[in-house]
Amino acid sequence: MTAKVWDAFPFQDGVESATTGEDSRNLAFYVTGTDEYDDAKAAFEAYFALTFDGLEMQRYRLKQLAQELWHVDANYGQLITQSHSFRVRTTGATARITHGYSETRYGPGGNNSTVPQQDAALNVQDGRIEGHEKVIPSMELALTYRFDRTWLTAAYIDRLENLTVTINAGAFGGRAAETLLFLGAELDQPATGKGSVNYNFLSGRHIQGLTLGQVTGISKKAHQFLWPLWETIDDTTANRNRKRIAGVYVNDVAEVVSWANFFPTAPV
Repeated sequence: MTAKVWDAFPFQDGVESATTGEDSRNLAFYVTGTDEYDDAKAAFEAYFALTFDGLEMQRYRLKQLAQELWHVDANYGQLITQSHSFRVRTTGATARITHGYSETRYGPGGNNSTVPQQDAALNVQDGRIEGHEKVIPSMELALTYRFDRTWLTAAYIDRLENLTVTINAGAFGGRAAETLLFLGAELDQPATGKGSVNYNFLSGRHIQGLTLGQVTGISKKAHQFLWPLWETIDDTTANRNRKRIAGVYVNDVAEVVSWANFFPTAPV
């Protein structure tokens, strides 16, 4: 006897989500005409639809109830062809800095002129700038992208490797150009179903019009490195040597590249 499939009663039940869009349906079927699991499985897989009511087949359970009688529970969930989801985490790391943005001096008896200026150099001891461990605020962005698993090709993996620790040349993900540093990705390509890539970024902000000591009009992009050149001068007012900023350097420490075709696409 050839195995047959028909809808069971109750045929379906479901869950509707008003906020997350994670609707689901559970459908029920009977399979008759065989006692072999593989035959029942093949008959059902030839019968069921991959999609139902805008949802996608997620999994099914095949259970034998009696001789030549099987029951199937099939679960349908959110249909995903491509999707993006963001996670944001603000954090703070520490870094030793050698200069501040302002300086207030206090001398004995209110005579501040006896305390030499330092051009906001931090913790100057015996002519050496010891610096300060400062908490640097930062924002980490994580983007999860789901797609057809066949899109994750060797060429795309190579492209991700080349893009790691680069900076966006143009606007990306709602962020301005050169504000994101790509920290790398985690890829998952299962044997069946959808694949996914988790991308991680560090977001920063540009600074303009900064003044350090006598140096004005300094501009620094989010992921550039700024450092001062110090010199020692004779402060005749305070009758002491002091540190002064002779100049400021701003350096690129990561490559700025185009992130066009950043996400995987269907292979040609």
